[in-house]
Amino acid sequence: VNPPKTAIIRLASCNENTQFLFCSKIAGLSPFKRLIFSMQRAGIDNFLVFHENSPFVNNHEIEKDIKNDPRFKSNFQWKLLEKDGLKKNSTTDNLDPNVDKVLLVEGNLITTTRLIKDFIDSACSFETNEIVGLINESGFPDGIYLLTPSDVENYLDSESFEKKLIPARLPGPWLYRDRVENSRSLCLVEKKLLNEHKLHYRQFMDIWFNSLFSIPISSFLVKTFLTPNQVTVIGLF
Repeated sequence: VNPPKTAIIRLASCNENTQFLFCSKIAGLSPFKRLIFSMQRAGIDNFLVFHENSPFVNNHEIEKDIKNDPRFKSNFQWKLLEKDGLKKNSTTDNLDPNVDKVLLVEGNLITTTRLIKDFIDSACSFETNEIVGLINESGFPDGIYLLTPSDVENYLDSESFEKKLIPARLPGPWLYRDRVENSRSLCLVEKKLLNEHKLHYRQFMDIWFNSLFSIPISSFLVKTFLTPNQVTVIGLF
């Protein structure tokens, strides 16, 4: 299966309690915008957002804000979810006919680019007709899936899958993801996300620092009469 280039974002019923997805900030970005940019850095270049009509969400302003951001280099479309379900083929009409699979993400997911990349790599190893998703420790879906366009239709229409959900295994070290349900949970999520970035930054700096000095030092020691054990003993004094 080829890595997907299209992502479908499903926004749950939008009301005054879900405005935080577009208005509040996590390290300078709204949760919704952060999700868009994380997926774009993971290789997604076509976004379809499905949501129910709501007076609490000005989709035109949100779309304008994203498209006017110089960091956004992809395609972006909003599509209205009908209360009685989607019109037949309404999702596949917006997709490239050669697309095998698409990425489906819940709009309240907070995660990292590394996790999205690792998930895509893992999910693409399964058969084309299978629905692959992340499962948390409690056995519930984490809100990110790889599936066919026809399976997306069923999920957006009924909010359930007609097939068994196959859990993906993530090999990478960056496994952070969370679902935010209200504005009160944002502070905790922001703290966790920043700690994840700090850990990654420290690991990167350790590797970079070691690589910067280890090669010149090793080259110098090779030219001396000292053995590795002697160098270790000297370092103790």
